[in-house]
Amino acid sequence: MTTPRRYAAVLALSLALSTAALAADQLALRTLSNRADVVSGGDALVEIVLPAGAHPDEVQVTLAGRDITSAFAVRTDGRLVGLVGGLAPGANDLFARIVTSAGTSARLTITNHPVGGPVFSGAQLQPWICAYPQVTSVPVSVPGTALSANVNSLLSGLDDPPEDAQCNVSRSKLSYFYQPKAKEGSSCFFTNTGSDPCFVAYDISNPPADADVANFTNDRGDTVKSILVLERGSMDRGIYQLVTFKDPSRPSTVWARQNGWNGKLLWKFGASAAVSRFQTPPGTGVFDDNALRRGFMVASSSLTDHGTNSNDTLGAEMMAMVKEHIVETYGDIRYTIGSPTAASCRTATTGRPPTAARSAWRSARRSTATTTPGFAMPGSLPSFRQPIPPGGRTAARTSRPC
Repeated sequence: MTTPRRYAAVLALSLALSTAALAADQLALRTLSNRADVVSGGDALVEIVLPAGAHPDEVQVTLAGRDITSAFAVRTDGRLVGLVGGLAPGANDLFARIVTSAGTSARLTITNHPVGGPVFSGAQLQPWICAYPQVTSVPVSVPGTALSANVNSLLSGLDDPPEDAQCNVSRSKLSYFYQPKAKEGSSCFFTNTGSDPCFVAYDISNPPADADVANFTNDRGDTVKSILVLERGSMDRGIYQLVTFKDPSRPSTVWARQNGWNGKLLWKFGASAAVSRFQTPPGTGVFDDNALRRGFMVASSSLTDHGTNSNDTLGAEMMAMVKEHIVETYGDIRYTIGSPTAASCRTATTGRPPTAARSAWRSARRSTATTTPGFAMPGSLPSFRQPIPPGGRTAARTSRPC
């Protein structure tokens, strides 16, 4: 190494060390569930990083002048974290200070977007026909014209009808399934349909005895009862669904989640190329035998099914919003991999998805590279050559069959 290069390296190292030392003496706020400027749905998971020597009890937190200190606590992993709710549309001023140290404070602007979108995808397609629990005749007019008609909606698969023109439904639908003890160790498939499914309906009001429920061990060696939750909801005017291991009889929080989910997410994209003005249920199933056997959470959305939506920016936005919801509801995501259905073998073996899925895939890969758990969506889509962290490409190769 030449002398100038050696000096440059020493200078860079010194600067990094001094910056780290300075950070250790500062109070800081950071969002965990998404980047602060692309938050949606009115809430955000936030961490307070304390300066050296500070005690959590000395921190006061306000949101737009309202004291929300009680939302924060030291969690099981030792971090001072809280779920900040009640975010107004647009910019929200979050402020924290050490009450025993004058001048020690931190401020963070959280920009909240509507759960019905948009966040960064731009103007939404109009007209748009929301889906209903039952087929419903809906009046539709074309903006800028005198054209209007009544059309039949599609079925949403949700329990409640849409509440507004953004197709928002405040209550997601949760369905539980369990693996009977007699199926443990058998050759059944990790699904709830077909000729030999492992899972049958679980009635929360009349649950089976623990002894009648099979045990499940994920790829991290954690053993739990083999119970799945299937969640379906409305977001960004689309419909999402996800399935993961969760026992409704046992406590579970964002900061102390149950061990059945291994923290990894498989996102299943849909093939083809088309566009629709109808809110459509996902066409890609989430009961993936290979992924669930390892303990993955599996998710899909109508807006990442290319047979319904070919706007990849919109699909990436939907994915970002759902991942934010996952972090705020189920816990940190270790990493995300994708499976574009018919092209899954090419993606699984090369780590490179087909062109049609790349924008949303970039989002998934960007989230694995961030140091903040969950999803951090940049202002513009990052380079497709964003590096995958150790184990990421290996997981992509091994989690799907070819």
